Amino acid sequence: MPTITLDWVKDLAFLARDESGHTLALGGPPPGGGEAFGIKPGVLPLVALAGCMAWDIVSILTKKRLTLEKLSITATSRHAEDYPKRMEQILVSIDVRGDIPSPALRQAFDLSRTKYCSVLATFLSPPEIDFQLVLNDTPA
Repeated sequence: MPTITLDWVKDLAFLARDESGHTLALGGPPPGGGEAFGIKPGVLPLVALAGCMAWDIVSILTKKRLTLEKLSITATSRHAEDYPKRMEQILVSIDVRGDIPSPALRQAFDLSRTKYCSVLATFLSPPEIDFQLVLNDTPA
């Protein structure tokens, strides 16, 4: 089962680590202003969605031995005005360059969208989420 650990660094700075040791910096600007430590947590779902679909599309086109020169995905979200300001709409724009027939690209996209991208599937059918709260090694 995939697992991540997120540790507080300082202020509003955090470091996420997966089970393979890869890290990702998260955070906003420190109190009083300044440079943000990393990616804001609220955009990570967009990163995950773009990454998942890119992975699928590149894998499928590569298996078809098609020449891919560039793949760039831009994901933009519109948020509710009131807290928790959840995402209400997401636009995903996929820009591909290379010697790729349009039907092959469409097939790779459709397979990602309907079969392979677990992030998109999670957005479309949210999982049950349980929580555990621990204070000083004791359930709180």
